[in-house]
Amino acid sequence: MPELDDSLYARVRGLCERGDDLVDDGRLDEALQTFLSAWRLLPEPRTDWEAATWILAATGDVNFQRGGIRGGL
Repeated sequence: MPELDDSLYARVRGLCERGDDLVDDGRLDEALQTFLSAWRLLPEPRTDWEAATWILAATGDVNFQRGGIRGGL
C-alpha cells in the first residue's frame, strides 16, 4: 500500500484529529464534514491509501452515532 507524502499525511491526520475532537464534543455533523474533508484530500483511487481505512471507519462511527446515514462519501 503506498504512503502519502509527509505534508499531505499531516493535513489528513490533522483533519481526522479535529474530527475526533468534534465527536468528543458531540458535534457530529461538523465531525462528519471534517472527516469528509480529509477523505477528499486522498489521491484517487482513495481506497488505495492506508488513511482511507481510518477515515472510512470514523465516518461510519459518526453516521452510526447520528442514527443513520444522512450524507457521506
